[in-house]
Amino acid sequence: MNKTSSSFSINFPALNQAINRYVPIPFLFLGTIGNILNILIFTRKIFRNNICVNYLLVSTIFDSFVIIVGLLPRLLNGFNMDPSQYSSILCTL
Repeated sequence: MNKTSSSFSINFPALNQAINRYVPIPFLFLGTIGNILNILIFTRKIFRNNICVNYLLVSTIFDSFVIIVGLLPRLLNGFNMDPSQYSSILCTL
């Protein structure tokens, strides 16, 4: 039984690094492009009188912030880069 369990062993740190390296890229790219398109649409003159569009515009701006703050550190971690080592401001957070 030990031989079968050892043959299926998974290198979890390498798997974690591969996931952190490749999965955030499409989410970061597509999320940023989608939010830019939302901002361009919601700031059109035809939508300025609708109060719901203001809420959606603010939501899109905060969503952009969440995408960048949430995915960028994970992506950098996949490439073994830690911004807190190079910045005293990030180190104190």
